[in-house]
Amino acid sequence: MVFPWTCIVLCHQLAQPQWGWGLSLLGVIPFLQPASGPNPTAVGQPGDACHLFPGQPRVKQVAWKVALVFAFRGCRVPHSSSFLVQGQEVGSYPFVLQCKTGCELYPNGSSTKFYHLAYNAHSFLSFDVDSSHWKRWQENELAVHIEQEFNSFTDFSATLQLLLNSTCIDHMKRFIEYGRAALERREPPVATVFAHMRDPAQLLLVCHVTGFYPRPISVAWLRDGQEVSPGPGLNTSTILPNADLTYQLRSTLIVAPDDGHTYACRVRHCSLGTRSLLIPWGKYHPQLFIILVNIQKEVRKQVTGYEHVAIQPTL
Repeated sequence: MVFPWTCIVLCHQLAQPQWGWGLSLLGVIPFLQPASGPNPTAVGQPGDACHLFPGQPRVKQVAWKVALVFAFRGCRVPHSSSFLVQGQEVGSYPFVLQCKTGCELYPNGSSTKFYHLAYNAHSFLSFDVDSSHWKRWQENELAVHIEQEFNSFTDFSATLQLLLNSTCIDHMKRFIEYGRAALERREPPVATVFAHMRDPAQLLLVCHVTGFYPRPISVAWLRDGQEVSPGPGLNTSTILPNADLTYQLRSTLIVAPDDGHTYACRVRHCSLGTRSLLIPWGKYHPQLFIILVNIQKEVRKQVTGYEHVAIQPTL
């Protein structure tokens, strides 16, 4: 599977009637200002909104920004929860505006660019970068009016087209060049298995996997050595980011206490090569576990320079 390098900007705004007469959305597009040398840690300032993703893994943030302000040119009715467009009521407060914009660069040199707006969690308006044209996703008076307004901003659309077609891609290429070692690094997963008694008839087995990079990973439960098929008792969370730019997820399995089966959590990740991390539930001696933990922590520290606290033995 081929994953693109992606620069994504997300913005979110809640509008209340007391916040003024204008309906506006501020979209901040930070593009990539590479460092003067090959050290990727020199790139970025905390708080910037843009991240590079190789198939979604988040890395260092970047500093240079271009701010774009979109005026909806609407107004609110004094002492009312409604707002007007050209004298007609088209919506009510509060409402939420969201935008997603960025570019994707594939290994073969092809790229995609996008700018999407959402209104109250529903797709609302998109920018076609190739045609420099705004297209609505909804058939209502507000969507029609905003589409017309945005398409009348021809200078702005031309600027946005240039930013997404050229600036975003060009700066991302340079950032990838300077930060390739950090972007292509591999961090092995750390896994822990524990149990929680939900009630006398149900035991919740939990496999917590964290500290891995890049993002793609496979986590499965084994019952008597066979993979457990998807079902109501099996649940795996989405992959979530950690503060150290690695990832985590959790997989749970509901079983009956003392059902006579053996269970294990199996983790597969590119950092492990052809091996798998296999963590059985309740099948090791506590003293042996402590010895294996200390060995794995020391090996990990020598390889990566970091020491994670909680790990389970690889059997």
